[in-house]
Amino acid sequence: MTSLAKYSALYEEHMAQIQALSEKQEQEVADLLAENDQRLDSLAPFSDAQSVNQEVTKQLEAVEEQISDALSEINSQLIG
Repeated sequence: MTSLAKYSALYEEHMAQIQALSEKQEQEVADLLAENDQRLDSLAPFSDAQSVNQEVTKQLEAVEEQISDALSEINSQLIG
């Protein structure tokens, strides 16, 4: 086998190895993306819960303000 043929065979072998590694990495990336999507999907209820929690907190703060105003009114009437 000539040197050129040897190098050509080595080149082809290395290219095949590179292609195999590339395909393996593509599959690993696809698997990681799928796993990430599953994790995001599992967090979706918490995202909804967070927005509900924010709305409830806002409403509770409004009620607290109304109670505070009512107590201030009662105090001023009792003192006044």
